[in-house]
Amino acid sequence: MPRTYPQNPLARLINTRMAEVGISRVDLMKRLGYANPSRGLRRFDDFLTTGRITTHLLKNLPEVLGMDAAEVEAEAATTRQQIANAEETAARERFRPYILVLTELPPGIRFPAFAQMFAWGQKVVGLPGEFDQLSSSQQVKQAARIVRHHFGENGGELCAVWGTITGYRLQRTYDHAVILNTDGTIQEGFDRTREPPAPGILIGGKKVPMGMFGEG
Repeated sequence: MPRTYPQNPLARLINTRMAEVGISRVDLMKRLGYANPSRGLRRFDDFLTTGRITTHLLKNLPEVLGMDAAEVEAEAATTRQQIANAEETAARERFRPYILVLTELPPGIRFPAFAQMFAWGQKVVGLPGEFDQLSSSQQVKQAARIVRHHFGENGGELCAVWGTITGYRLQRTYDHAVILNTDGTIQEGFDRTREPPAPGILIGGKKVPMGMFGEG
């Protein structure tokens, strides 16, 4: 039985057209020039699921199915936006306030992504469970105390992988954050209209999710 993605605009478009022309998934892969149909199907399914379209697919898929390339890309863009919206909704639902430790390595020093992945948890300082029930001023005051304690306890250095502590980012809500100096004083405050939230750390091109932290 063919695999379908009925809630996905791109998949609806492609599946409908495949049914109209009477072409199977395997036959489609062959016409697209994939020597290994199984590998082609994996890439094709990833395309239908995510809307991430490769140059090869964008160039050849519309031609093989007799479609307008602009229409395919438009539906792919719609699919990508739907996914982004769903991810943001999920991130908002699971969000918990946290402090992100801001660090800096000496010039010319870099660590491989696997080392950063292993140590990424050290970048996050959990907050007490009742933190989100405090007023904004109380949150900042409590965060300032936590920051001073954390900085002093670590002697200004997080670890070899991350380097020197330069400051702290208090993510109060999904949309609002405050940058604190290492002594707990406010350096800057901003909201989502100026700066996106930090729901994850980008390591080696991959996002490590955050925002689900309780007491640390």
